[in-house]
Amino acid sequence: MFKEEYLKILAPPKDRFEFNFLLKPPTIAAIISFIVLAIFSGVLTAEFVMWDDDVSIYRNAKLGRLSLERIYWAFTDVDSTMRYLPLSLLSWSLIYHYFGLDPFGYHLANWLLHGLSAGVLFFIIRKILLLSRNRVTHTTFTDHRNITIIAALATLCWALHPLRVEPVAWATDLTYCLATFLLFVSTACYLEAVDSESNSRRYMSLMASAFIFYVFSLLSHAIGITYVAILFIFDIFLFKRIGGERGWWRTQATKKVLLEKIILANPAVLISVITVIVRVKSAGGWAPPVSLAEFGILDRAMQSVYIISYYLYRPFYPSDLAPVYTTLISFEPLSWPFLVRALILLLLSSILFVFGTMYQFKAKMTGSVKVVV
Repeated sequence: MFKEEYLKILAPPKDRFEFNFLLKPPTIAAIISFIVLAIFSGVLTAEFVMWDDDVSIYRNAKLGRLSLERIYWAFTDVDSTMRYLPLSLLSWSLIYHYFGLDPFGYHLANWLLHGLSAGVLFFIIRKILLLSRNRVTHTTFTDHRNITIIAALATLCWALHPLRVEPVAWATDLTYCLATFLLFVSTACYLEAVDSESNSRRYMSLMASAFIFYVFSLLSHAIGITYVAILFIFDIFLFKRIGGERGWWRTQATKKVLLEKIILANPAVLISVITVIVRVKSAGGWAPPVSLAEFGILDRAMQSVYIISYYLYRPFYPSDLAPVYTTLISFEPLSWPFLVRALILLLLSSILFVFGTMYQFKAKMTGSVKVVV
């Protein structure tokens, strides 16, 4: 009798078991993808627009059914795009192979890629939160549950944000959807690789996967050029692989991290150079690049400042969105709107630098206290 009552106490209630099943990461990821796909399902009835869709897809005489000739074209073409996008061109050829010039096929690809990206992003955010929590204390069941819920909400905030509408609804932006999905997969592989660094075989296979998916992302659209810098941030603040003790830059661990990043940076540099060459030599329906005489270094620098500051506040104030903003067509680089944005960026950078320095100092002091104790 006592044994039966004891077993009842140990056994999890049925409702808790069902709740735990619903909170399993793959289940949550699938639910997130389903929600995102359901909300964005309207794009499946969209048409082409005469804004790059014509040059890239439905008036592109070189686009056709997938073949060896088409594969060669994708990797050598400088007419159909202003950038080096061989995997995106092959993706359009694959869609054309089955759907011809039916807009449904092209919107279907963007739609599916965005739903998959949301699912992968959930795993990334959850992994980062779990690793951060584990650095402080041992995670409990409640911690796992809360982290899973927070990761799901954060993912939905990104996936359902109005700024996501343009790349999902615009057929030409398959380039962004494909590159983003592959970059997310690369990030997930990298996080898992470093977290299992003690298992050399698993570490090597996951790191190789991260490299391959990163190269694929760059070949889709080089939006991940600065990706290596993000990985350095992970290594310093999340994994604590480098930094900390005196002379850390001479340790074997630091050399290993630098070797990883050099290997990952090589394709980024190579594809950046190829992209510049393609942009300069691009013909077809694209306008030639603007010269420095027409648009100087100061103008370009202030334009960059304006765009960076724009994307700092737009996620929190997604109003009056448009595919192009006339402010940057013709402007005075030293006018007040641009100078104010430059000062704000300088101030924010200074604050982040100070807090980063204080964080490193605190970490060193904590380590010193532990050694003394």
